[in-house]
Amino acid sequence: MIAAPLWKILSEAQAEQIHERALHLLEHTGIVFQSDDVVRRFAEAGAVVDAKRQLVKLPAPLVECLLATVPRGFTLGAASPDLDCQMNAQAMLYRPIVGCNYVLDSKTGERREAGSQDAVAIARLLDALPTYSYSGSVAYPSEEPPLTRDVSYFKLLLESARKHVIMSPYGAANIQFMHELAVAVAGDAEAEQVRPRFHVLTAPSSPLQYSATQTAMIVKAAELMIPNQVSSTPMTGATSPVTLAGQTLLLHAENLAGIALTQLVRPGCPVYYAARPNAMDLRTGNSLWGAIEWGLTGAACLQLARLANLICDCFGCVTDSKVMDQQAAIEKTMNATLVVLAGANVISGGGFLETINTTSLEQLTIDDEIQGMLGRVSCGIVIDEETLAEALIDSVGHGGDYLGQEHTRRHYRHEHYLPKILDRDLWDVWREKGGKDIVQRARERAADLLKKAAPDPLPEKTRRELDRILAAARADIVV
Repeated sequence: MIAAPLWKILSEAQAEQIHERALHLLEHTGIVFQSDDVVRRFAEAGAVVDAKRQLVKLPAPLVECLLATVPRGFTLGAASPDLDCQMNAQAMLYRPIVGCNYVLDSKTGERREAGSQDAVAIARLLDALPTYSYSGSVAYPSEEPPLTRDVSYFKLLLESARKHVIMSPYGAANIQFMHELAVAVAGDAEAEQVRPRFHVLTAPSSPLQYSATQTAMIVKAAELMIPNQVSSTPMTGATSPVTLAGQTLLLHAENLAGIALTQLVRPGCPVYYAARPNAMDLRTGNSLWGAIEWGLTGAACLQLARLANLICDCFGCVTDSKVMDQQAAIEKTMNATLVVLAGANVISGGGFLETINTTSLEQLTIDDEIQGMLGRVSCGIVIDEETLAEALIDSVGHGGDYLGQEHTRRHYRHEHYLPKILDRDLWDVWREKGGKDIVQRARERAADLLKKAAPDPLPEKTRRELDRILAAARADIVV
């Protein structure tokens, strides 16, 4: 699929105005990086700094110079080249949510902590579901000690999944150990750099600061040439202005600063822009992850990223619903449709429920269906002599039919989306088949896909090396 914007929420003048204001904000208000080393690096590059406050004021020419070194395309490697993803301005990829702690049990329907068996099942299901371009750390297994849970999870994914993986790391040391795991599977560091098996996401702490942990992770990922998703997540009314324009301005400025840091450390390091325009319900104080404003602000940020020549990820299948119900369907479809129409390069969030806390095999499968339909939307309607079919209409004439026409056979499967779990039977046929709802059908599809053969095991020597690296991480990461 190709990211061709069919709709723009901002005029070109409005997008340019916000972009210029973001550069002005970084130059005159500045941003805090909680790292003396990073503050020093920016000072040497020409920024105005307050070392005591760890405040960096970035001149617009410096930001633009650093952004110019961001690669316009790069590869996300997988277990085999046929599963690699190409990240570029024309791509439209889908990925799952990362960072859930709970799953809805397929047998009992109860919410419980995720375990390693859940993580393996999710990884194998994502390998099988066609719309997910790459996989990720969807639900962290609770058995592993908390400080190394991310490293352990990545090892598990290397052993049980074939698609590329996005990880949400806990710290710079954790990224180092993940990189060692990836190199052990790739065979050497050069092979891992050419086709990186994983990439990471990092984020500022709004407003206008990067914590010591996040700053260190950006630096570490850049040093190792690990692709990085910089994802500002300001919350309206709490950590950002309550207006969508103000939130968009803040998010854009924070993302530009983080991306600039990656290029300051390692020019040419793969990095891309992610819009996470969180919202607060001022009536309850709850963080909202399914509000329609996600899609609106995401579409605006996408235009700004494109203006800065950056690849952009927007949340799509988002919801605050606790269960797989009509609320989840409404929130996910509405928000995802907006960012797909706007031409997002990555649409993320598939599989999550309950404000990013919970996932399920069924929801991953349902969202695969939503994403398949959105893929059809993004293709639009092709208008040419073949598709207009004027000669065919003339040939069939008055009162004829098109059922037996070769033109029908040739175009049906790619002109019309054919769902996997949506029901299109008549009532009596539906009842004869068990009268199942979409969750039941999704459960059956997931179970069928998981019956397929697991990936071939890694060589014994590689598995021993992965065990050694994880043991070293557990011993080293103690605080």
